[in-house]
Amino acid sequence: MSGWTASLLRRMVDVGMQEDAMIGMRHLRNLLDGKGLVYNPGEGVVGVTDPLFWLGSALFHVPGKFLGASDLIVSHYAYVWGVVVVALVLLATLGKGARMPLAAGMGALLFAYFVAPLRFMFLGLEGPFLLLSVGVLGWLYRRATPTVFYAAAAFLSWNRPEVAIAALPLLVFFSLFRVREHGWVRALGPVVVGGAVFPLTLWLLTGSPIVQTIVAKSYFGARISLSQMLMGLGGRLEQISSFLEKGQHSALLLTVIVTAIAAHDFVRFLVSKPKSAPSAALLYSMFCVAYTGFIILVPNLWEWYITNWLGFVLVLLAGRFAALVDVATLRSPRFQLTTVVAVLVGVAILVRPQQPVRRALTTSLHTWLKQENEFRGRLGRELATEWNAKSVWMEAVGWQGYYNSARVFDEVGLVDRDTLALAKKFKCRYFVAALLELKPQFIVKRRFEVEQNRLMLSPKSCPGAPLFESDADRALFFQHYELVREYNTEIPDLFGEYSYLNLYRLRESPLTQG
Repeated sequence: MSGWTASLLRRMVDVGMQEDAMIGMRHLRNLLDGKGLVYNPGEGVVGVTDPLFWLGSALFHVPGKFLGASDLIVSHYAYVWGVVVVALVLLATLGKGARMPLAAGMGALLFAYFVAPLRFMFLGLEGPFLLLSVGVLGWLYRRATPTVFYAAAAFLSWNRPEVAIAALPLLVFFSLFRVREHGWVRALGPVVVGGAVFPLTLWLLTGSPIVQTIVAKSYFGARISLSQMLMGLGGRLEQISSFLEKGQHSALLLTVIVTAIAAHDFVRFLVSKPKSAPSAALLYSMFCVAYTGFIILVPNLWEWYITNWLGFVLVLLAGRFAALVDVATLRSPRFQLTTVVAVLVGVAILVRPQQPVRRALTTSLHTWLKQENEFRGRLGRELATEWNAKSVWMEAVGWQGYYNSARVFDEVGLVDRDTLALAKKFKCRYFVAALLELKPQFIVKRRFEVEQNRLMLSPKSCPGAPLFESDADRALFFQHYELVREYNTEIPDLFGEYSYLNLYRLRESPLTQG
C-alpha cells in the first residue's frame, strides 16, 4: 500500500491537482506573495470553501518565500499527505485503552477497501482537514470543558458551509438540553460565539459572511425543489454507489447503517438521565446522518463531496466496530489480540487483490491530470507567456487561472463578485451585456457553447439562458472579438464536449454597444 501511495504521489506532483484545488492554489500563491487569501489581488473575495485548510497550507511553507508554480504544487501535496497522517493518527487515539488498536486496524481496513473513491481526498483538496477537525474535536471533547468544545465545533463547522448546514442545528439542539443545568447564556453562548466568529471575521476581511463560491452556486444552475430532490433519491443513490465501486446498493447500505447507529444513539440519549451532556459518539453519529442527508438529497454534487462523506462514515464505522468488540469480549486481552490479528489479515486480503485496481487507478488519475495540465494548464500558461493577458473572461478558473496573474472575470462568480452582480442585472443577455461593461482582453469559451448557443451554467434569473440572446448579439461579439487559438485534449474527446476550448481576443477597436 505504501509503495503504491509513493508511486501515485510521485506521478501526481509532475502534473498538478484537481480543478478546485488549483483554484485554491492561486489563492495560496497570492497569500504567500503577500497579497492575501484572494483569487484576484486587490479584491476582497475568497473563492475557496475551506479557508482554514489553505491558511494552514501557507503556514507549512517558509514565511514570505514565494515558490514557483511547480514547487508550490509539490510542497502542497506533501502538506496534504502530512495532514492525512496526523488526522488518522489522532483519530486512532480517540478510543479508550484496548479500543485504540481495534479502531486503528478497522480504519486501515476500511480506508484500504475504499481506496478508489477516496482518491479525491488526496488530490490537494480539503478532505484531510475535515478528518483532522473530527480528531481535534474528539480530543477536545475528552480533555476540554463543554464550553470550549461547543465553541470550537461551531467555529470549525463554518469552515465548510455544507458542514455548517449539518452540524450547527445539531449543536444548538443539544445545547438546549444543557439550559436547565447551566442557564441559557452558558448553554447556548459557546455555540453562538463560535458560530459567529468565523463569518464575522470573513465579513470584516471580504465584505461577505460566507465564501463567494456558496453565493455563486446558489444563483447559477437549475432550480431544484424539495419534491424533485426526493423524486431523484433513487438515482442519486445509484450514482453514489457507482462512484464507490462496491456494488449496486452500497450507498443505500451505508446510509441504512449510519441511520441505524444515529437512531440507536439518540434513543439511548432520550431514555438516559440526566440529558445535559450528550456524548461525543451521539454528536458525531447525528452529524454523520445529517451529512448523509445532504449528500443523497442534493443532486450534481462533485465527487469530493462524496469522498468527504465517505471519510466521515468510515471513521464512524471504525470506532463503532472497536466499541462493539470491546463490549462483546468484556475486555479479554486474548480475544482483543485475536481480533487485531484478524483485522490485519483482512487488510492484507483486501488490499492484495486490489493491486490491478490500484495500478489502473494510478494510471487513470495520472492520465486525467496530465491531460488537464496539457490542455487547460497549457492555455493558462500561454495566457501569461505568449499573450501577456491582463484580463480574461472564463469559466473553470482553476487550471486556466493558476499559471498566470491576469485579472479573471469568472463567468459563474465563484471568485468574482462583479460578474454575479451583472448576471442578476442583465439576466438572459448576461454574457454579451457583461462583456460590453467589463471589456475583458481575452475570453475563453467551450466550443459547444458558441456553436450551440447555450451557456453551460445559466443564472437562475434566466433558466436555460442562451450564450447570445439574439443574432445581433452574436454579430456584436464577433465584431469585437476574434478567435486566436483552439485548444483540444491530446486524447480526443477525453472529457466529451468539454474537451474543446476557444480563445478569443479583443480587437483593436473599442467595445461599444453597437
